[in-house]
Amino acid sequence: MSEEESPQSELTRVSAKISGLNPIERDLDKLDLDRIERQEIRALSFRRLGMTFGLICFLTCIGSFTYLVMNGHDKPAYAILGATVLGIISQMIKAKL
Repeated sequence: MSEEESPQSELTRVSAKISGLNPIERDLDKLDLDRIERQEIRALSFRRLGMTFGLICFLTCIGSFTYLVMNGHDKPAYAILGATVLGIISQMIKAKL
C-alpha cells in the first residue's frame, strides 16, 4: 500500500476488482479485504488508547494543579497548568497542519 493511498480507497479498489475474478483469485482478494479490515481495527484501537491515556494525563494535571493551589503552592501549580495548556494547544495546532 502506498503512502498516499488510504486504506478506505484500497478497500474500494479491491472490492471492485473482486467481481470479475475466478474463484481462487476471489478468495485471495477476500483475504486481502480481511487484512485491510484488521489494519483499520488496529489503527482505531491505537487511537482510542492514545486518547484514553491523554485524558488520564490531562485530568491528573488538572487535579495536581487544584491540589497544589489549595495547599498554597502557587508557582508549581501554575507551571503544571501552563505545561498542560501549552501541550493541548500545540496538539490542536499540529492536528490542523
